[in-house]
Amino acid sequence: MAQAVELLRASGKDPKGLGFACDLLLAQIRALQSGTAKPVVVVVDDNRDWADTLATLLRTEGYVVHTAYDGGEALELVPRVKPDAVLLDIGLPKMSGYEVARQLRKRPGTPILVAVTAWTQESDRILARQAGFDHHFSKPVETRKLIELLAGSTKH
Repeated sequence: MAQAVELLRASGKDPKGLGFACDLLLAQIRALQSGTAKPVVVVVDDNRDWADTLATLLRTEGYVVHTAYDGGEALELVPRVKPDAVLLDIGLPKMSGYEVARQLRKRPGTPILVAVTAWTQESDRILARQAGFDHHFSKPVETRKLIELLAGSTKH
C-alpha cells in the first residue's frame, strides 16, 4: 500500500486532487510501520465542516480519526472502533452531548471523553463533569492544547 501511494506521488499526476489524501495515508502507514501510531479518536459534531476540519487536522498529526455527526451515530461508532478518546460537541440535535456521554459511561471500557463545545459557562462545565466528561474545551479550540491533551491522556 505504501508503495502504491509513493508511486502515485512520484508520478507527478494527481487525478482529482488526491495528493493531500495520499500524503495523509502515507504518514499513517509510516507511523504504523515504525510503531509510532497515534491513538484512535472519534470526533462528534453536527457541524460537518467543523468535524471534518478537526478530523483532518488530527490526521496530519498522525491520529486515526473517525467522525460522527449526531449522538446516535456516535453511540454506534464508538463500540466498533474502540477509540482512545471521543471529542464530543454538547449542542447536538436530537440527543445532547451530555446524554451521549452518560450512555458511553454506562459501557465498559469508556474512552476519554472531551467536550468540544461553544457552551462555555461554568454551569455548562459542571453539567459536563456530571455527565461524565473528563475534559472541557471551548470553541474555537486551541488545537495545540487539544493535541497535547490527547498525547498525554491516551493509552498509547
